[in-house]
Amino acid sequence: MQENKFDFNYFIGFLLIGVLIFFMTNSIQSTYEKDNSDINIEKNDLVKTADFEFEEQQVSDSLIQVDKEEVITILRNNDLEIEFSSKCGCFKDVKLIKKNNNEYRYQNNGEPIKFISKKNTNVTPINLINSSNRKELPSIDEFFLVDTSAIKKGKIQYTHPYNNYTLEYVLVGNQLRFDILNNKDRLSLYMEVSGPRQEKNLDSGFTSERNSSNLYYSYNDGKFKKMSYTGNDEKSNIEKPISWIAYKQQFFSTIFSSNSTFKVNYMKIESEGLDSSIVKKMISKISVKKSTKTSFSFYFLPNDFNLLKTYPSGEGASFENLVDLGWGVFGWVNEFLVIPIFDFLESKGFNYGLIIFIIAIVFKMLLFFPTKKSYVSMAKMRVLKPEIDALNEQYKNKDSMEKQKAQMDLYKKTGVSPLGGCLPMLLQIPILFALFKFFPASIQLRQKSFLWADDLSTYDSVLEFSFLPGIFDHLS
Repeated sequence: MQENKFDFNYFIGFLLIGVLIFFMTNSIQSTYEKDNSDINIEKNDLVKTADFEFEEQQVSDSLIQVDKEEVITILRNNDLEIEFSSKCGCFKDVKLIKKNNNEYRYQNNGEPIKFISKKNTNVTPINLINSSNRKELPSIDEFFLVDTSAIKKGKIQYTHPYNNYTLEYVLVGNQLRFDILNNKDRLSLYMEVSGPRQEKNLDSGFTSERNSSNLYYSYNDGKFKKMSYTGNDEKSNIEKPISWIAYKQQFFSTIFSSNSTFKVNYMKIESEGLDSSIVKKMISKISVKKSTKTSFSFYFLPNDFNLLKTYPSGEGASFENLVDLGWGVFGWVNEFLVIPIFDFLESKGFNYGLIIFIIAIVFKMLLFFPTKKSYVSMAKMRVLKPEIDALNEQYKNKDSMEKQKAQMDLYKKTGVSPLGGCLPMLLQIPILFALFKFFPASIQLRQKSFLWADDLSTYDSVLEFSFLPGIFDHLS
């Protein structure tokens, strides 16, 4: 019978495991206490912010001193609700609240659309940088709110106590006028927009929200450009003066423009490594001239082709170019043919699914005679094929010019055109490609249902799976 001896190795093993469990338990407990203390601090800060009252400063009657806590001020009209923060003297949250029949005109799950969301904004959308020393102006907890009585009139001003800069905002419709007052230095305006996700289809296919979102910019000669749709892209030291920059998402855009041109130091777009709450991160750095008053404007607009045409774009290209109708002839077909028909049917109150069906029928009728001619021509060519083969055999060892002349004589005799089957088909290509570009870019179809489809602006999925995400991840 074997004796049970004391195993020293087992003893050492159990001792090490016990020590490890002891340290892990203490670490988790300290982390838990730290997290709870942070939560309590945040709750206390929120209480202070809610109960905060302005106190007049002794130096000036019009200057109102702000405490170290963040103070939120809201400007609101019938179109927008913009939330400003005293910590940056800028807006951190922008909602589109325009209503139609007591419902939000554009919404996500019953909530207003957000152009900028404070939930996914780690860096404030606007920051001033002193161009001489390349340092960001001290702004945290140091902006002063000026003349609170003007807020009811849609106007808000923030003054920086150390540099005497005044940031003035005036809300008019979908436009937020932005002026930098008392600008005596060379400044750079750093802007970062983290586009919040709005749509069902984030990144599946080239018509997805992520692939349809981009940074557009226009020169003062009326031409516009856009950065790469896929991946990350950056442009720096742009020499030509810029008229406006648009941080465009699939159906909504934040546009930054000026009454005069400005210089852009660099623009950058990031789409890789982002979570599903952010579509793309769009960054730009703009040089601001020395002036007692530098004027800009922010436009927060839906990408409605007819609406964008009504807003002034200065010396740059029209804002309607933010709606991608296609290049060249495809864009012309959409602008002068498809959109007028679509608008007419929409004005008659047709369901959007029926509008798509009617447009398809209309273009099918327009292409009927060219298509018929193409089919007839191809049928005649099939009938003539034995004779053409005979000519090829007859002129097999002869001059090719004689063979071509014989074939042309045959075509002329029978009234057949060798190109009759191709040219009518080519006429269909611009229309088909134009429709292919128009429907995914049409905001009118956004979240509109028809029969079993709940959103006509994107795919109607009957089965979701994770095979090849973004390429083959659903069945529709």
